[in-house]
Amino acid sequence: MIPLDAIRVISLAQRQDRRDALMPELERAIGEGVIPDVPVEFVNRYPRGRTLVPASWPHMPGYWAASREHFEVLMELWSRGSHLALILEDDAQMLPAFYSEASAFFHEVNAEHPDWLAMFLGGHDVHGYEEKSERVLLSRGSTQCHAYLVNPPGMWRLVDHLWCRPFEIVDWAYADLMRRDACIYRPRHWMVTTRAGWSDNRQEEARQGE
Repeated sequence: MIPLDAIRVISLAQRQDRRDALMPELERAIGEGVIPDVPVEFVNRYPRGRTLVPASWPHMPGYWAASREHFEVLMELWSRGSHLALILEDDAQMLPAFYSEASAFFHEVNAEHPDWLAMFLGGHDVHGYEEKSERVLLSRGSTQCHAYLVNPPGMWRLVDHLWCRPFEIVDWAYADLMRRDACIYRPRHWMVTTRAGWSDNRQEEARQGE
C-alpha cells in the first residue's frame, strides 16, 4: 500500500462527468489495497469565467488557472502537515498497471532513492530519463501533471520552482525542474493516463513515431 494521507483532485466545476468517472477508480484502488481510505478533496479555487487572469500572462487563461491550482494545493498540503499526497487532475484515468504495480514502484523508490521529491505516474517524455531498475526511471523532464505523488521536501521544491517561473505553464515548469534536480522518478510504464484527446498518454509511442 502507498501510505497516503491526502488526495487532492484539481477539477473543473462544470466537469461532474470526470469526477463521476474518477471516483470508482479511486474506490477500486482503496478496495484492492493500493491506497488507504483517505478523504478525496476536489479543488476548484479558480473557476472558469470568474477568475481574474493577469494581462501579462502569455498563455491561454485556463493554463493560468491550472498553474495556480497546483501551486495552491502544494501550499495547502504543506500547511496541513501532509507527509505523502497524491495530486490528480480530474481527467486522470488509472491504467491496469496502477492497481498491480504502483505500490511496488513507490516502495522501491522510497527505499532505494530516499532523496526523492516527487513521483510522476503519468506524462509525456520530452527530455528523456535514466534507468535505475527494471521498474524505476529517473525522469529528466516530462510534461503533464495529472497524477503525481509528493512529499514535504517535494512540496517545498515544487512551490519554489513555480514561484520562480511565474509565466510558465505548470507542467513545463515541472519538466524544467526535472532537468535540474535529479530527484523526481517515474515508472518504466506509465500508470495513469488522461481520458481522451491529444494528451492521452496511450498515444505517446505513436506521437514519437511521427
